[in-house]
Amino acid sequence: MHSKLTIAAICLGLALLAGCATPMHTITTTSGKQYVAVGDLDFDDDTKTYTFTDPEGHTVILNRNVISEIRRKTD
Repeated sequence: MHSKLTIAAICLGLALLAGCATPMHTITTTSGKQYVAVGDLDFDDDTKTYTFTDPEGHTVILNRNVISEIRRKTD
C-alpha cells in the first residue's frame, strides 16, 4: 500500500512539473479578440503568419498584421 501511494505522489508531482514547464501566451488581435497559445508560437517568414495551438488542441494561424500584442502568461 505504501509503494502505491509513493508512486501516485511521484506521478502527480511529475504532472504538475510538466504543466508548469509549458509556456503559454495571450495573443490580442487588432479587433480586441484574445487567443491563448499553449507552447511556443511559430512564425513563418514567407507568409508572415503566426501558428500556435490553443488549449483545446486546435491549430490557429493568424496574420502578423492582425496581431496587436503577444504576451507571455505568468502564473
